[in-house]
Amino acid sequence: MGGSKRPERASAIPEDAIWDENDECYTAGPTDAQGRRQGLWRCWYRSGRVYGEATYLDGEQHGTMWCELGAAGETPFDKTFAVNVHRLEQDYDRGCLARQRCFTRDGKPVGTDGEPLPPRPEGLPAEAFYVTAQEIWVDTAIIPVDGRQRLWGKDGVLLADGQFAECQRHGLTRTWIGTRRIEADVEGPSAADVADVTYEHGTMVRAVLRDEHDTVLVDAQFADGNLDGTLTWHVNRHGFWLGEIIKWSGGSLLPAELLGKHGIPGAVRAEARFADGKLVEVHAFAASGAELFPPAKVTDFGQSTKPAQIAGYIARGELARDLQAFFPNHPRADIDEAAARGPKLFAKLRDHRQAAEGLHELASGKRFPHLVCCNLDAYGFDTVANELEGLTDARYFGLAYDGSGNMQFLDLETGKVVGYEHEEGILDPERELPTLDAWAFAMPRVELARIGRVDVRELKKLFERLRLAAGVFELGTVS
Repeated sequence: MGGSKRPERASAIPEDAIWDENDECYTAGPTDAQGRRQGLWRCWYRSGRVYGEATYLDGEQHGTMWCELGAAGETPFDKTFAVNVHRLEQDYDRGCLARQRCFTRDGKPVGTDGEPLPPRPEGLPAEAFYVTAQEIWVDTAIIPVDGRQRLWGKDGVLLADGQFAECQRHGLTRTWIGTRRIEADVEGPSAADVADVTYEHGTMVRAVLRDEHDTVLVDAQFADGNLDGTLTWHVNRHGFWLGEIIKWSGGSLLPAELLGKHGIPGAVRAEARFADGKLVEVHAFAASGAELFPPAKVTDFGQSTKPAQIAGYIARGELARDLQAFFPNHPRADIDEAAARGPKLFAKLRDHRQAAEGLHELASGKRFPHLVCCNLDAYGFDTVANELEGLTDARYFGLAYDGSGNMQFLDLETGKVVGYEHEEGILDPERELPTLDAWAFAMPRVELARIGRVDVRELKKLFERLRLAAGVFELGTVS
């Protein structure tokens, strides 16, 4: 408090007053044996005009303080107060600011912006008061010592409801975010409408994010500002994949950090364990409750397959067998509505007709799983009707999207499967597979590598032995 740059003392200022550099005023009042401020303290501008008064209890402000403008240029206010605010009154409860009031020179109540206070919405408790800077109504206190605090918007809509102890958040605070957005200690998926945060003496220990139907989206535990303990994430309710699972003042957690940049097909719930902010383990589950991640290793992925066995892989039923064995809990792919033209087009094929018809039976019968590397949502895609840049040709029948937005097409003239790069609008020769059977053999196995269920090095050896160079190339895009 007492500073070294003390200005000349005006005659109206008591001799025992000390200079306060922070507030740029002289101040004087009683202290106890321990040097703590007690009772009424008065303040003066350097000119000698009265600055204001405050009362103390055991060194903490307690009760009402006031301050007001002095002579020309003398002000107790910073730039957050309008120039027509003449007087400020604040009530303190054992050091905690409870409420404040502003007045013009002629005594009219205004906000810190100098504007008249807004009309009081119906239904607010009588003790609720308006805080101009946040444009909210507050009951009890701005910072309560103990007990409940509620915040309402300017229109009277409830925004937050929480508990305090010893001037700190303690217990549960519910904040309505979303369309009624106010600053909350946590944020999360785009669908999050409510944040339920539990505190222990000002420290966040748990945060639960819910949607407008009060359904849990994320439930996370914290310690010392870090994720610590269990985090449950309802993947299927997340919305946009790129948004954070949860975000708080100390950091954030993205979906890719738990389930990879493309996610785990069929996962509806993930559970992760953290220790002091570090991820220890994560598990993902299907709607049935079956665990999808960490995935079980596939010990037999066709390592003994010979090149001559690739032909007929689909027609012999081996693709259907492997898909069921590799991906039993995956949701089924939804094919393009233009897929219905497939059988008529496949009738023109000679050597590859049985493979195309077999694949069509699996796809149209919803027996092909939803995979990232070969997503059959594009099955049947019509390049002519969709005016696909660089590939507007009826000879190409859509098969699948890959994980980066590129596409794979069956060439109806040659029977080859070609890879289309969407950014350049061209076919990439490195992604060309010699037959539909080769594509059907390679791509589900690339998916196994992508989700860590087969060793990439072992699968690469198999592809090289089978002379599936495009399979090796696709492995490089996911490993």
